[in-house]
Amino acid sequence: MKEMMQRIMKFITFDSPLQADFISLKFASIHASQQSKLPLWNANSTRHKMISDYWFSSVIKHFLLLFTIAILITFIQTHKLEMFPVLFAGFISFVIIYFFHYKLFYASIFLPNLEMIKEEYEQKLKDELKKCRKAQLCNFALVLIYYVFTQTNKMNSL
Repeated sequence: MKEMMQRIMKFITFDSPLQADFISLKFASIHASQQSKLPLWNANSTRHKMISDYWFSSVIKHFLLLFTIAILITFIQTHKLEMFPVLFAGFISFVIIYFFHYKLFYASIFLPNLEMIKEEYEQKLKDELKKCRKAQLCNFALVLIYYVFTQTNKMNSL
């Protein structure tokens, strides 16, 4: 129950989409799922998907939650709900929150964390590729092995 309340509070305060651990887990899951569908899917495509997920999922869900809470509190206090003032106030509050909260956190926290995680993923990929290259024999060694094999079996393959 305590963990659930912490998750709800992180969502309300918009902390969870900005944490490096959350971004890392989401990056890995999106990348794995997309790569299983499209084998040539790369980290840059996952980065774009994460950015769109930030704006079209996290931001919209967060604002709709805040707006719904505000509408409920207004309705409980006044027992009537006029749509034009509520929508106008919602639009103004979204513009303010967009520039002073979402866009600010996007540029200063989310994007640097996402870039760091993307670079870390690409570095791991490069390290794995280096290990594979070290494990493989070079072309000269393969040609030499093939030549020795053909000479010992007295095959004339040249």
